[in-house]
Amino acid sequence: QMFEITIQAAIGSKVIARET
Repeated sequence: QMFEITIQAAIGSKVIARET
């Protein structure tokens, strides 16, 4: 479960970095 959260956090960071 924690692994999935880490992946989601990494994807979210990538999306935010791309939008910024």
